[in-house]
Amino acid sequence: MTKQEIIQDETLFQRACGLWVERNIGQCVSSLMYDVGRNLEECSRIFDFDYDEAIGWFQCEDYEAKVDNFIDDADLDDLETIADMVGYWSDVVGDIPTAVEVQDGNGDVFYDVPSLGVREVEEDDANRESLYLSIKEIRPKVKALITNDSEYAEIGRHFDLDPDYDEVYEHWIVNSSWAADDLRAYGQIVFEFGGLTIFGRCATGQSLSLDWWVRRLMRDLPEDHWIWSAVK
Repeated sequence: MTKQEIIQDETLFQRACGLWVERNIGQCVSSLMYDVGRNLEECSRIFDFDYDEAIGWFQCEDYEAKVDNFIDDADLDDLETIADMVGYWSDVVGDIPTAVEVQDGNGDVFYDVPSLGVREVEEDDANRESLYLSIKEIRPKVKALITNDSEYAEIGRHFDLDPDYDEVYEHWIVNSSWAADDLRAYGQIVFEFGGLTIFGRCATGQSLSLDWWVRRLMRDLPEDHWIWSAVK
């Protein structure tokens, strides 16, 4: 079966997600890390790791609400910056009315956006005014371009926003360096401790294979990835 056929069948897609987790995520070490977290300062001294950095092993930055609120008040320049960080500004403003050249009875040339009641001497000014008048339509389109925690974090850090923090509920061993890179690419907490590569999960109570980042990662895998042919 092809990748798209598997994705369209929820049962098969969930099976594929489970295969990725089974191959790349190892033993749960939540009990170990719970004890480390309770005695973090002492452990940092014994095992010689940075205490401030290790705080991030037990909580993850959450920029989603702060970025959404920022977009609600952002000006056009900031909205354009955000759109181009995670997509294309042209996709956001593609259906916003643009100026047409008109000539009045005196032969003077103007640029109008009739549906918005805009008239300017310069075309750029008319198009800019059209965007300003359409900003309430633009904001949700910019938000729709942001699809994962990593993108929220990139935007939040770019604009120096203060994040909220989510608790890490579980810790798991990661089986390979490339799997660790995949986790980081999707905004997940990954760190080294005691010779182990460990993933901090800000969720609990359901299978790892149901986490949003696993499903997104799977959808982004190439058509020729081994996992699609392994699904039975």
